Amino acid sequence: MSQILITEPIFKRQDTQVIFIERANMLREMRRRRVAKRKLKKVPLFAVEEMQTEFPGYTYDDFVADVTRKSRKGKSFRRPKKKAFDWPRIYEELPDLVSKMFNRKPTSFCLKMKVKSNHGDFVFLLVKVHSIYRGDYGDSKLRTETLIKLLQGNIKDFLHHPAVMFWEQNNNLNNT
Repeated sequence: MSQILITEPIFKRQDTQVIFIERANMLREMRRRRVAKRKLKKVPLFAVEEMQTEFPGYTYDDFVADVTRKSRKGKSFRRPKKKAFDWPRIYEELPDLVSKMFNRKPTSFCLKMKVKSNHGDFVFLLVKVHSIYRGDYGDSKLRTETLIKLLQGNIKDFLHHPAVMFWEQNNNLNNT
């Protein structure tokens, strides 16, 4: 790629910047579009003539192309939204989670769990796990790696995580 050396006085001193020819052409085109839109607003009847005096070889078709709104070709530049959990990885590492899950959304899911109480009885819980939860410092996200570690680890650590809300479905603890 070829380069152009542009020197411009900035604050009464020389500042040099090296840019590529393609970049310089792109900047000229952007400036020409801005000038064309500005001329159209100020003097709509004589805008093409003024543009032809400022830019030699400028035609009416160039003016129409510069003034009309450009649409992006292809996909937009926004990043695609990622799902909260990497479900294929979760299914690989935790195949028994599928049997416990009864409701699944991209950002949350519900589980039916059986937990042993202090008295030796089992308590059936409905557990809801959110990918986004209100942590100590505002919004936090529960990542797939953390979720897998929580589900593979101790059940008490999992139930006390801020992203987990649980309800007792059959409460045997109050019967004693």
